[in-house]
Amino acid sequence: MSLKNLYIIIGLLTVFALAQLKVNAQADSLKPTVNNLPRPQIEIGAGVFSYFGDVGNLGGHGTSYDLNWAYNLGLKNPISNSFNLNLYALFGKVSASEQFNAGSENFSTEIRMGGLSIEYNFNALLPKTRNVTPYISLGISTFEFNPKGDLYDAQGNEYHYWDDGTIRRGALSPAKANASDILIRDNVYETDLRETNDKSERYDLRAFSIPVGAGAMLKLTESFTMRMGAEFHFALSDNIDNINSETTTYNTSKKGNDFLLYSNLALAYNLHYFAKDKNPGSALGSSDMEGLEYEDEDSDGVADIIDLCPFTPSTVSVNGYGCPLDYDSDGVPDYLDEEPNSAPNAFVNTDGVTLTDEEIEKMYLIYSDSIGNLQFEKSATYTADIKRRDKTANRNKGYRVVISNTTSLSSDQISRMLSIADIQSEENSQGTSYYIGNFENPIEALSRKAEIDELGIESRLVYNNFGEITDIHESEIAELNAAINPSDLNPNQIVFRVQIGAYRSKLSKDVFSDVPELLVIEGNDGLTRYMSGSFPTIQDAAKYKINLLLKGFDGAFVTSYRAGYRITLKEAGATVNSEEDIVSKEQTSGSINADFVDFTIQLGSFDGRVPAEVLSDYMSLGNVRPLRGSNGNTKYVYSKFETQKEAIDALRTLNDKGFGDAFVVGEFNGQIIPAAEAKKLKGN
Repeated sequence: MSLKNLYIIIGLLTVFALAQLKVNAQADSLKPTVNNLPRPQIEIGAGVFSYFGDVGNLGGHGTSYDLNWAYNLGLKNPISNSFNLNLYALFGKVSASEQFNAGSENFSTEIRMGGLSIEYNFNALLPKTRNVTPYISLGISTFEFNPKGDLYDAQGNEYHYWDDGTIRRGALSPAKANASDILIRDNVYETDLRETNDKSERYDLRAFSIPVGAGAMLKLTESFTMRMGAEFHFALSDNIDNINSETTTYNTSKKGNDFLLYSNLALAYNLHYFAKDKNPGSALGSSDMEGLEYEDEDSDGVADIIDLCPFTPSTVSVNGYGCPLDYDSDGVPDYLDEEPNSAPNAFVNTDGVTLTDEEIEKMYLIYSDSIGNLQFEKSATYTADIKRRDKTANRNKGYRVVISNTTSLSSDQISRMLSIADIQSEENSQGTSYYIGNFENPIEALSRKAEIDELGIESRLVYNNFGEITDIHESEIAELNAAINPSDLNPNQIVFRVQIGAYRSKLSKDVFSDVPELLVIEGNDGLTRYMSGSFPTIQDAAKYKINLLLKGFDGAFVTSYRAGYRITLKEAGATVNSEEDIVSKEQTSGSINADFVDFTIQLGSFDGRVPAEVLSDYMSLGNVRPLRGSNGNTKYVYSKFETQKEAIDALRTLNDKGFGDAFVVGEFNGQIIPAAEAKKLKGN
């Protein structure tokens, strides 16, 4: 390969790399994580190079085409589910010859080609599980050629073609000695044909082509793919054979440019593939839990790790997520539904039977009762399954270790705090405070403080008296220190947590109202991190992550910490398919499933019982429901809407009916959130 050709290939590789960086940069601006960057396939192949041009179409009586081999190298990079961007280099030669009664045309030329193409693989139209994938492609390439002819034998004798079909030493002339000696072509193409032309015909030896390809890819293993295909190159030159339709002296020739065909077989190595662990039951994928369990405890055909409805009876038909089928979509599975064909949007009881007018009236009376006779039934019916937060959870007595200096936290400080298994957070008038324990014994609390100090975290010892916080004096701490033995932090203690997300703007606390043990940490990098849970094993953390996924927190992932540092899951002892990117903790992450977010219209909010006449007005609208808030109040809302515009249009109608105090809000997991936040989460 000449130095010039090497420069061409390096230039194409540079263009490809820059284009890929741009694609990845755009993807990073749209996606919350950067862990799934596209990686290419490396391909090498060989095949046959064919030529279609003027030689063979000049009206001669004999044409021969040599079998010419070629080979190709390539990189294939996915840019979407159905399209790949290919960079390739192709090396080979083409040759042909045509015999006349008193002459011959022949040529041979090396072809050195490089280019880019876009490939479409029909992924959007074909089943996901398959071994053979067809494809089509279109691209552009540049190539070099230099046609040479076989005009002389090894001794330098020029070939002369006589009309009897033989090749002689000289022209048909009896005056020349030895002119009739018969020669045989040695098929060595020694003469640069361009040098034999008139200077006005000195064409460029570099041209472009438009390759159009088709074929099929056969999956051999998870890492190797075989491709069988052909590329037809529409060359933008008519001089590959040194003959073009404008300068030829023959009566016939092919009109237009020359064409090339490359039919090949190639083997590709897929860099997406990572070797699987021999024990799939303990392997974790890039999503922190993939492959954790392949058991199917309820034998419904859906692995436990993705079974959204575990312990389903073995005789019950389930969907792809392991949940019982619900034909009428009334919320009661078919195998428990005593009325399997309820009308759409009908109100049903726990047996799936449509509620009668009498039953609906009874529910209305429970709401509108002003005497109190039905309060027990009201409570049993509407609040038995509602988990209410204990308002006095922190209203107790005990010693605490409070973390100091929690503003402008660096990534290292955040990692040290998260490595404390029992750390808790509390909202107060000064912001968010972080503390450990409510110890009855001050010596136990001081021992715990010593462990925290070993992590390099500043802390102070306080006493909590039903919410009234008092600092312990230095003299008291000195006396306590004399009564305890130094406690060394266990350097091998590992804490697993689930990070729900890291956001540039702080989210409403109502978004996380259904998340227990929530930690909210604001760093000096402008990110607010939302963490939940503290677990001793990766299995416990992964199962907890599934619960968060079911609540709509699609971006949740497992993290691990040891001795004040965030570590990879592999360092924590888990078998993983790919290395966790620790740098990802510095990036925005997390996403919320938009299907869990709706818009609704809040009609009113009540700390006690709603007046009967007000509730009567609400019930007259239909599709009105109560939502119990985390602070114990009850909000009455009207209907659900996919977009804020639909909710605003419905609000105008309610205003016209006299509900002037109503306003549009968002709803997530049964909790009211601001409409602006719902719009951001919903993406409309």
